[in-house]
Amino acid sequence: MLLFFGIVAFCSAFTPDEGGRGNPSPEKIAIRENAVGVVSHWIKAEARSAANFQKWVKEIEGAPVYQRISAARAAVEFLGDATPVSFEGAAPQKGSHDLLARSGRAAVIIETAMGIRLNPIVDASKMRKGEVYDSVFAKGIIASFTAGAIAIDRERWTPGRRMELKERFAGKIRFGITEYKNGGAPFAEDIKTNTFLREWFPIDKSFKELEAYFGPPEMRKGNVAFYHVDNGYGMGCSYRFHLDGDRIDFVEVDTEID
Repeated sequence: MLLFFGIVAFCSAFTPDEGGRGNPSPEKIAIRENAVGVVSHWIKAEARSAANFQKWVKEIEGAPVYQRISAARAAVEFLGDATPVSFEGAAPQKGSHDLLARSGRAAVIIETAMGIRLNPIVDASKMRKGEVYDSVFAKGIIASFTAGAIAIDRERWTPGRRMELKERFAGKIRFGITEYKNGGAPFAEDIKTNTFLREWFPIDKSFKELEAYFGPPEMRKGNVAFYHVDNGYGMGCSYRFHLDGDRIDFVEVDTEID
């Protein structure tokens, strides 16, 4: 049954350009994909307004499939976390998820990323059995959705395609301090990186294979490998690859503007 729901969710979300909005320009792709950001920040952050959170969640709907999987995988670990958080402009509403708790925010993210509906977490301090079941249900849906995406990616992952991507991207994406053009945004390296990740589809691929394109990471902390591009003035983007051994579990892309 979980496999069925996962396939339905995946088919409803997947389009050839993985964005669901036709063929946007590279600049719009870069801005949209960076907007998905680091999920844990949005779940834990104290100084976020409800309006900004809902606007950010809306960005997930149009994100590439690998970003939707990444957002759901990052959020699902918080689904059973009733830790309260402050939120300007948020108040519990009947039939809606409690945005004043990590679990409520996580549920909203998962629903948007996977195209499913979970039982409303109205009061996270009074978690019910049904909500515990939803955690298992959500993980099953994410696993099935991911399996479908990986299967489609493997079908199109031919030796010719691998060679094409290597010719276009291997050694051609610069990280670290980079001189940006056009007043700082959109950033050429961000556009190239986002285009590569969308076409390569990083989920479940080898991190060693990624290093053939990107080079070694700037830093590794536990199971997370970091790459970063910056204009030297606090404006840039970071890429966080969460690993399971040598396999890429999910990716978080975070735009930084100081």
